[in-house]
Amino acid sequence: MSTTEGKRYRIVELRAENVKRLKAVRIRPNQPVTVLAGGNAQGKSSVLDALIFVLAGKRQGDLQLVRDGAKKASVTLELDDIVITRTRTQAGSETLTIRPTDPAKGGDFRSPQAFLDSITKRQCFDPLAFLRMEEKEQTETLRKLLGFDFTELDETAKVIYTERTEWNREIDSLKIRVAQMPVYPDAKEPLSTDALEAQLSASDQVAVEANQRRQQAMAARVQVERAEHTLADLRKQIEELEARFTRGVAYIKQAEELAQQQEQAAKEAEARVVPTASLVEKLREIRTHNENVKSNLERGTMLEMLSDAHRESEERSRKLREIEETKQKKLRESAFPIEGLSFKDGRVFWQGVPLRQASGAEQLRISVAVSAAMNPSLPAMCIKDASILDDYSMQLVFDLAAERDLQVFMERVEKDQWATLIIEDGEVADGDRSTGQGQAAGPA
Repeated sequence: MSTTEGKRYRIVELRAENVKRLKAVRIRPNQPVTVLAGGNAQGKSSVLDALIFVLAGKRQGDLQLVRDGAKKASVTLELDDIVITRTRTQAGSETLTIRPTDPAKGGDFRSPQAFLDSITKRQCFDPLAFLRMEEKEQTETLRKLLGFDFTELDETAKVIYTERTEWNREIDSLKIRVAQMPVYPDAKEPLSTDALEAQLSASDQVAVEANQRRQQAMAARVQVERAEHTLADLRKQIEELEARFTRGVAYIKQAEELAQQQEQAAKEAEARVVPTASLVEKLREIRTHNENVKSNLERGTMLEMLSDAHRESEERSRKLREIEETKQKKLRESAFPIEGLSFKDGRVFWQGVPLRQASGAEQLRISVAVSAAMNPSLPAMCIKDASILDDYSMQLVFDLAAERDLQVFMERVEKDQWATLIIEDGEVADGDRSTGQGQAAGPA
């Protein structure tokens, strides 16, 4: 492939046949701006399409390129010292050749498309198309122009942003939980319940023993009552049961003594029973205190978690700021197509304000500068729908083209003072159709 580094090409001549609405045209631009004028469907846009086609081929994306009724379309573009020819048939097959204008100079054009790609990053870039782009697309165009690749930084920022979002959600959750937890100022250290619980256990044991004694006493009293009934019956039979009566008296005496002993034991046991109401109340107070201590400890743990979450979130915010500062540093160190141009957060800025808020003239000037920077080796650009430009904007394009040594091809309907060539029915009209030369001057 021929070396193109540092070389700047200019278009000397464009010849096109059977491209869309074109029959045959030959144009030799003799000034920075060539304005193609004519009515609708006459072939103005087809001239620009032919220029794009010869440089881009199938990458142009327009498959319906050959004029109806023709077998093939052909475009030849002569630059300073090379001639480029590309053809396409109705079936879509293409040929591309590049040859030097002076065969004696030679040149390596074995990979013609690779050579064209080296001199045309964007084929005949349209400044107005840049202004019509969405802000993100404009930013992406500038990023590619400057050779920036923020993919790794953007992926890192995306991960960190997601992490920070999760930590912020954790912060919100912890804040709600902390706000709902009561604070007990007096509950600082837990108290032991062992002694009270031991006393309660001992008291419960004594109570059980006393109850057993009482049951035994009651059982003895029942026996006494039964014996008394038996004695009454015996008295009725005293004559026959004298012996049994004597034994009964003795038995009653013995039972009475036992009953008295049991009653005395029951009284002594009941006397040893300790009232538990105060112990239970004290135990309840200690347990409540300990629950409060536990709640305070949990709240303290929650506050530590909240602090950690804040710290994690702030760390990710710091990393995001570092990534943004890295981007901005690269942007500051880069050579933008025009001073004062920058981009941030998917938006293009001019002198610190969004590009869309700049005046129409400023936007056009910036877009032309970007277009020129896209193709430094072949500073040619196409402007479709130029009818939307007023006289001031048209003059501005002429001035910028002269100032930056550009070649601009425009198409508009109006056949006014700006028109360089008139295109009618697929050919150059009102002039020498072989040279296609015309004049255009700004307003007086």
